[in-house]
Amino acid sequence: MNYNYPLVTVLLLSTALVACSKKIGYLQTSEVKFLDNPYSGTVTVESIGYGDQIKEAEINAIQKAFQTIIYQGLPAFSGLSTPMIPDRTKVDQSILERFFSRNEYSEFLTGQEDVRVLGKLKNPRGYKVSKVVTINYNSLRRGLEKKGVVRKFGL
Repeated sequence: MNYNYPLVTVLLLSTALVACSKKIGYLQTSEVKFLDNPYSGTVTVESIGYGDQIKEAEINAIQKAFQTIIYQGLPAFSGLSTPMIPDRTKVDQSILERFFSRNEYSEFLTGQEDVRVLGKLKNPRGYKVSKVVTINYNSLRRGLEKKGVVRKFGL
């Protein structure tokens, strides 16, 4: 009597069920999720941030949204499916460090909702928040081009 037959049958059926099941949406990178493209040149995203205080976590969430658009792109949105800076090693990092440390990114925010606290963390201590922001990515690209961080299209 062959005892492997039931095992092979179960494996084949499970493989068929997984292959035919409904596909789950693309997982967003860096805990940033595409929500909407309200106007041409803008994108609305939801970002998760962490910090010791709620305000610090909110700033972290906003910065993560910009970092994702700049360094990783948003695969769920065709306008930003590729990153603005695909290779970090080819740009002057001090320019981008100033961009974030001096909150220069805030001039490209066109809208934001109130921060939503998702939870209080125990280890490490702090907060986890969600922040919905709308970013003018066309102006962001032009601003980064002026700083010499991003090259213009076609060059």
